[in-house]
Amino acid sequence: MRHCLLLLITIFFSAAGVAQNLKYRQRTFDWPATQVQKIPVSEEFKNEDIVILDENLELFIQDGKMRTNWNNVYFKKHMRIKVLTKAGVQKISTINLPESMNPVADQIRLSYTKRNQIHRPKGDYDCMDYFAARIIKPDGSIIPALFNDSISTETEIYNLRPYTSYAFHFKIKNLEPGDELEINYGLREVETANIVYFHGVYPKQHCRVEIKYNGDKFKYYFIEHNGAQGTRSDINSKYNFSEMNRWEYSNLPAVMNENGSRPHEQLPHVSFYQHQLDFGIFNESRTILQTYLPYTWDFVNLYLVKYLPESKEDRLSRTDKTTLAVRDFVSPLIEDIKDSSSVVKMGRIHNHIARTFNYQRDDDFLQGGDFRLPRIDEFLKKNTIRQVSRIDLYDKIFARIDSDFYGSFLFDKRVNTINFDSYEPSVLSSYCHAVVNEGAIYYFMPKSHRFGYYMDELPFYFEDIKMILIPQTVPYMVYYDNVKKVSYVFHKTPYSTVANNSRNTTVMCAVSTDSMQVRFNATVKLSGQFSTMTRGSYLYDFVDTTATPQYAEKVYDVIPGATKGKIITLREDSVFPYKADFSTEFVSKKILTSSGEAFELDLKGFFNHIHDTKVVQQGRDLDYYPDFVHQDRYKYFLKFDSPVSITSPTDSSEINTEIGVYRYSVAQVQPDVIMLESAFVLKSDKVPVKDVWTVEKLYKEIARRNTDKLRIKKL
Repeated sequence: MRHCLLLLITIFFSAAGVAQNLKYRQRTFDWPATQVQKIPVSEEFKNEDIVILDENLELFIQDGKMRTNWNNVYFKKHMRIKVLTKAGVQKISTINLPESMNPVADQIRLSYTKRNQIHRPKGDYDCMDYFAARIIKPDGSIIPALFNDSISTETEIYNLRPYTSYAFHFKIKNLEPGDELEINYGLREVETANIVYFHGVYPKQHCRVEIKYNGDKFKYYFIEHNGAQGTRSDINSKYNFSEMNRWEYSNLPAVMNENGSRPHEQLPHVSFYQHQLDFGIFNESRTILQTYLPYTWDFVNLYLVKYLPESKEDRLSRTDKTTLAVRDFVSPLIEDIKDSSSVVKMGRIHNHIARTFNYQRDDDFLQGGDFRLPRIDEFLKKNTIRQVSRIDLYDKIFARIDSDFYGSFLFDKRVNTINFDSYEPSVLSSYCHAVVNEGAIYYFMPKSHRFGYYMDELPFYFEDIKMILIPQTVPYMVYYDNVKKVSYVFHKTPYSTVANNSRNTTVMCAVSTDSMQVRFNATVKLSGQFSTMTRGSYLYDFVDTTATPQYAEKVYDVIPGATKGKIITLREDSVFPYKADFSTEFVSKKILTSSGEAFELDLKGFFNHIHDTKVVQQGRDLDYYPDFVHQDRYKYFLKFDSPVSITSPTDSSEINTEIGVYRYSVAQVQPDVIMLESAFVLKSDKVPVKDVWTVEKLYKEIARRNTDKLRIKKL
């Protein structure tokens, strides 16, 4: 029931070969002449590898328009970092800039497998203004920090012109355990959302954030979360900064890299936006805005509202190629539908597109190499939906079936949520269409890959979220009203349960001790979120890059030496819970070894339950959020070519908790047949931090069984 509507543009990653502004290398920084004050390490941080003793971040909002990015914000930062161990030297010896103010959101935009390779965020050509570093030795003496710098880039092509973003990496060469690293830098035009978290990936003894702006000329609103409470004050500045908001914290633990956490749910943070002086209370004649008010979602979304033409009949009777092509595409699909409901009609059309249409990325068009129009008519005949016209095509289909409908942005619950009562900047949303029918809401996400979601199908990160439906068929007369009366729909998306979300994998294995090979015949049955997240891999090798790659791993992908078998689709339902069944056969010649009459079968990859061994109790401060509740079972029947007996321990295991249940068993069901079964039921979609040890125990046992070995001997 979901996916990401990101404007995909060809991106190149490089560390050299792109024009770069290196003026920052010539900038000098005058360190204070005063003696450096000693800052002792707090008791609670003495066992850490690194602790930021003092951090002061100043953000200067330059004059100009801004709503959702930092392009006119200047960053000025000072840090003193205590390095306590050799591991700390390794962690902090490379300073990567720009730093992220919202690491979870910046990282989730990258493919899961590239998050350790590509730095985010990046900045513009003139991003790096200056960088200075020095080292305070344990005896109080100060020496220069010796460093090399490098630049990594990402380039996107738009209108035949390259647009390059830059990140800067400073490798400190003479840092030792016990040293303090003191850093000052200035940055501008950084590409990230205007949301600030005070916590980071390292602990902070003292943290101060100041945002300075011209409050005489512009109005800014600051939205604070989870106990964040700043102070506002007037300031004098020769650069026209007249107001400042300040937040100050002490003893912040390192939490922004805790797997499966949702910092926006628990950590203090602030977002802000510039008011364009266009919303509030007007005078009676609506000629003067007397009182400014914070933006509401109604007002912000008004520009996304669409209006009906004066004559729908005139629009649908046009004879242009696109109108005729949409008519000829839609009519045969719905002509046998007796139900007049637009949901039934659109469901038929949408599911047909999801199942049969190809998808075309439009890099050439977006880069400016293809100046032709979207040509919906031409691509409809090819059963192809295009990146640049997918939303427009759906608008035209809804018009053809004469349906009222809505547009909406789905906000990824892993990185943010919205408050219906007040607007604030958000990140990582996807667009979808919706229909309200007899009090129920139905969702239609135009596909953005060969794999497409069926009607009402949303991935887990769009389940149980707040969303706002924006009308797309408002009567045309409303457009001319001074005060437009538009009815939005505020609601939450549905939620799937343990019973809905299941995967059952049954595998018959023929084990030959003569040829030393194992032949697998597997059947995989998916339901609910397992179908949504995994079905695309079996059908089209689709990978949702924002989630763990484990969802895209087919049954043979993680078994050593396994051949890639032909996949047969046995079932594919287009209605909830979207059940999908597949079968495949494959062979491995690398998992069975022998020594005389004794044999060992490597079980690596046999029980590939979704788990993360980096989720541990020790040192964790935030709650853990599994992707979704589910039940997942693997059952293997190993049929040998002669009677055998098990010589390895046949210890079954069971961990039964309120959060989840894991069971593993080995049984000899016939003289030549051994059955292995691994079953995992995850019952909680939120685990309080105090109970994360339970998840750690479950995941470690799953990981152990998934790398186990079975030893047998011939009788």
